[in-house]
Amino acid sequence: MTGNEPSTGNRLDAWRVENKLTYEALGKKLGGVPHQTARRWCLPAGHRDRRVPRIGYLTEIVKLTGLSASDVLADLREHEHEHEHDAPAAQRRAS
Repeated sequence: MTGNEPSTGNRLDAWRVENKLTYEALGKKLGGVPHQTARRWCLPAGHRDRRVPRIGYLTEIVKLTGLSASDVLADLREHEHEHEHDAPAAQRRAS
């Protein structure tokens, strides 16, 4: 990934790509966040390296992008619900 393609299902990353920002540029606009951290915030839900921004950074993301905090976190919540439904099936297979 060159940093110019949006991650699937991530509103922050879609905003980043729409505004032609690299992860490094996004990090700088968010107060000097390392590009690796900005990238992790932009990964799709379910990616093992995905990270959730702390509340202070979430506030900065909302100010910068105009997205709501719930929009930024929506993918994570949806992914958590998927796991809730998968757990019983996984337990049944283990039996």
